[in-house]
Amino acid sequence: MYRFFQRIFLSVWVIIITTTLLTSAVARWLPEGTAKTSPPFYKRMAENVAIGIRKKLKQHQTIDAHSLQREYILDAENVIQIYVIAPDGKELLGREYNLDMDLSKIHDEDGIAVIREDLDGYTVIGVRNYFPIAKLLIKPWARLTLGVTALIVSIIVSLALSRFIVQPIRLIREAGQKVASGDLSISVAHNVAGRRDDIALLAKDFDLMTEKIYQLLERQKRLMRDVSHELRSPLARLQALFSLSRQKLDQQDGKLDIDYIDRMEVESERLNLLIERILVFTRLESFNEINRHTTDLIDLLNVIAEDASIEGFAQNKDVLVIGPEKCILKLDSALMQSAFENIIRNALRYTEINTNVIVRVVNAGTNIAVEVCDSGPGVPEQDLTSLFEPFFRVEAARTHSMGGGGIGLAIAQRAVQLHGGTVKAENRDEGGLKVIVTLPNTIT
Repeated sequence: MYRFFQRIFLSVWVIIITTTLLTSAVARWLPEGTAKTSPPFYKRMAENVAIGIRKKLKQHQTIDAHSLQREYILDAENVIQIYVIAPDGKELLGREYNLDMDLSKIHDEDGIAVIREDLDGYTVIGVRNYFPIAKLLIKPWARLTLGVTALIVSIIVSLALSRFIVQPIRLIREAGQKVASGDLSISVAHNVAGRRDDIALLAKDFDLMTEKIYQLLERQKRLMRDVSHELRSPLARLQALFSLSRQKLDQQDGKLDIDYIDRMEVESERLNLLIERILVFTRLESFNEINRHTTDLIDLLNVIAEDASIEGFAQNKDVLVIGPEKCILKLDSALMQSAFENIIRNALRYTEINTNVIVRVVNAGTNIAVEVCDSGPGVPEQDLTSLFEPFFRVEAARTHSMGGGGIGLAIAQRAVQLHGGTVKAENRDEGGLKVIVTLPNTIT
């Protein structure tokens, strides 16, 4: 808004100054008036002073500057000056004036009126100054010229200013219509690349908005594609198991192998868990506020670690929590438990047999960092930023043999973001993956 204020303010002054200069230039060519009109004002004022001096001389009064100043305007700066020259050649008010010029050769057109008749040696000189506004006010048609010039200049400046403001807005409006029709490739910021005002910022925000919408739609398309893929796999296995079970029933006189029932139950549970996680992720995407309450982060991590250690016992895997005895924060404990559980279980799943998952809590003052480190194969560097996208899997891990549905880390990232924190992953120098969760220290 400040930039627009500058332009509007400067535009107003451009109109005023340009109007004055143009009108002054035009007024130089305007006539002083015809013979039928009254004499110029500077001549009339000089004549009035001369008349007053004559009266005083007839009444044998003294001609002094104070009496003349009380009765007449002798010095109106930038408009007119009346000089009264005494017989001794001195100006009554003591003002300097070039008396070397030949006053007899001066004409009214020069803006100087000289009156010396019947003044007993006194001379009255009226000089018109060329201040533009005064010149406009004294000539015929000058006021009309001023009004017309001001109108024309204001129209030109207003058109330029409106074009300056409206043209990019029209481009943004047209771009908005194209976006509404489904064209998300439109861009408008390049059309106002040379500007640094609020409209340029609006154009950049518009392009950012269309880019975000495009990314969101692409994510939704990819999500639907991945959901279809993830759901199709257990459903296909269930159908195969149903077909095999039916064949077994026919071959074994109605007796069904318990192994097929167990496998169908596992696939059904996996399908149910995947659908549940999809619903959780969808619900988190629409969340804007969370229910915070005082929570000991260390206790929460210890509970998760104990449960996870039971699952890793068969492969001699354990989860160790390292950090202070207490770390009190204002959290949505259920939400953060789900987030850390997904991260820790994912680390436990991929860490090597006979190794531990290390959960380290670091109090950095304004932030609390939770590092979850495993000793697994790690992740290719180009895939680290995509690791928290829904249903993303590293190609080597795109198999159900390791379990999971590819959405747990996405749920964890969204939960952390709702708490105002961040989550990122990086490979460890000694091997494995480290996931770093950073939360604001709401209670120091």
